[in-house]
Amino acid sequence: MALKITITDAGRAELINADNTGTGPVEITHIAFTETAFTPSKTQTALPDEIKRFASIAGEVVADDTISVTAKDGGTDAYTVHGFGLISEYGTLFAVYSQEAPIIEKSGPTTLLLTVDIILADLPAASLTFGDISFSNPPASTTTPGVVRLSNATDSIAQNLAATPRAVKLANDNANTRLGKSDNLADLTNLATARVNLGLGSSATLGNTALRTSSSTTLLLQAAAMNDHRTSGDHDHRYPQRSNNLSDLTSPSQARSNLGLGASATMGTTASRSSSSTSIVLQAKAMNDHRQSNDHDGRYYTREYFTDADTPNTPMRRDSQGDVWARLFRSSYSSTNSNIAAIYTTQTIGGDFMRPSTPAQVKAALSLHKNDVGLSNIPNSTTSSRSSSSTASLLQAKAMNDHCRSGDHDGRYVRPSDFTRTGTLNGVQRLPNGFLFQYGYVDYGDFADERTVPVTFNTTFPNQALFAAPVINSGQASVSVTQRNFTNSGFMAVVKEFDTVIASGRLYWFAIGY
Repeated sequence: MALKITITDAGRAELINADNTGTGPVEITHIAFTETAFTPSKTQTALPDEIKRFASIAGEVVADDTISVTAKDGGTDAYTVHGFGLISEYGTLFAVYSQEAPIIEKSGPTTLLLTVDIILADLPAASLTFGDISFSNPPASTTTPGVVRLSNATDSIAQNLAATPRAVKLANDNANTRLGKSDNLADLTNLATARVNLGLGSSATLGNTALRTSSSTTLLLQAAAMNDHRTSGDHDHRYPQRSNNLSDLTSPSQARSNLGLGASATMGTTASRSSSSTSIVLQAKAMNDHRQSNDHDGRYYTREYFTDADTPNTPMRRDSQGDVWARLFRSSYSSTNSNIAAIYTTQTIGGDFMRPSTPAQVKAALSLHKNDVGLSNIPNSTTSSRSSSSTASLLQAKAMNDHCRSGDHDGRYVRPSDFTRTGTLNGVQRLPNGFLFQYGYVDYGDFADERTVPVTFNTTFPNQALFAAPVINSGQASVSVTQRNFTNSGFMAVVKEFDTVIASGRLYWFAIGY
C-alpha cells in the first residue's frame, strides 16, 4: 500500500525554484530515520529525534503521482523506525512521514533494506530524481521492472501480481475439465449419462420413417405417415368421417352403450295423456293437461282445496301467521282408563274428544304429596314479610322485591342507574365497583418519520390508571404507534412511519382504571 507523504514548505520552495530557473528537478540524496512517532507538518525543517541518515538511497518514478524509494543500512545498529524524512542535495528536509505502528525494525547483525511507495498528492513525480545508487526495488508493473508479489489466485485480474506454478496448474487443470466449443459435445466421456442428465428418453437415439407400412421397432413414425394413412384408401375404413355424422359407425347400439345411454334414448314422445303405448315416453305437457282436466277421478288436490278454516272434509294448512287452526282433536281409540283426565280430558270417560287438562286435574289425577318426592322439610306456608324470622314459612317473591326497593339493604343490590356513561366518541363508562372505562380520539396533522400525539383522559382516574391502548387510523400499512409517559390523567402516543410522509389522521384510544 502506498504511503501519502507530506511535502514541507521548504521542500516545495526548493522544487519551485528549480523549475523556475530551469536547472532541473530536485535531487533526493539522503533519507533520515527517527524512532519517535510524530504528526507530520508542512512547516517542519528538521526530523524530530533523528537517529540515522543514509546516502545509500535509490528511487524511481512508478506512476504520475507515485515514487518508489529504497534505503539500505548495512551497519550493526538496532532500531525501530516510526518516521522518516527525504533530504535534498542541499540538506533541505523535503518531505516527512510518520505513524504509530513501526514502519520497519532492524536488529544488530542484519542489513536493512526498506522499499516504500510514496504518493505525492499535488506534485508531479517526475520533478524528483535520486542519487546514482546501484540498488532499487520498486513495485513491478507492466511498464516498470521491480519487485513483484506472487499469487495463487486463478480468478484475479490484477496487473501487478505474478502467478505461481500452482495457480498455472489449477487454471490448466480447470481448462482440461471443460468441453471444447468447437468439438460440439464430441469430447463427452459418457454419452448415455449425458442423455440421462438432459432428461432424454430411449426414443432420443431412434431414427424415424414416413413409411406407414414399416414394422421396425427401432424407428419412430413421422407425422406424415399418419396423414398418408388417413387419406389413403387402404385403412379398412377404420376412421369415421365427420361429414357422415356417425352414419359410418359399425354398431350404433354398441356406441350408445359406450356412451351410457339407456333404452329410452331410442324412444319417441307423446303428449297424449290417454296413450297406452310402451315404446314412447310421456311429454311433460301430457301430465299438466291431465292435472288440469276433470276426468282424473279426483286424484289431484289443488291449492284451493287446502284451507285454514274448520271446513269439513278438507286438508288443513297454516295461516299467514304460520298457525294451524282446527276443532277438537279426536282419537279413534276410546280410553277405558279412569285416570285419563291426567293426560287429557274427554267429554265422558271413554269418549274420543281430546282437550288439554288443567293443573288441578293433573294434580288430582296424580294424587301427589310433597312427602312422596322427598320434600317433607319444605314448609307449607309462605310470607311476604321481608323482616320475618320464621323457620316454618317460605319467602314469597314479593318479599325479595320489597327488600330490593327499600333503602335498608346496605347497598347490596346493583341497579341500572348505577351504570352511568357520559360522552359519545369521547366518553366514560362507570361501573358500580368503581372501575372506569374511558375512550376517545385525537386528530393530528401531516408528518414524516415520527410524531408525538398527547392524549388526555376525559376524566382523571382517582386511584390508578391500569391500561391504555392507542390505535392509529391512517390507512397506511407502514405505520406503528406506541405509548409513553403513562399517568392517571393521560399519556403520550408516538406515531412512526417507515416509507412515506403520512397525511393527517385520527388516533383512537381506550383506557381502564379505577
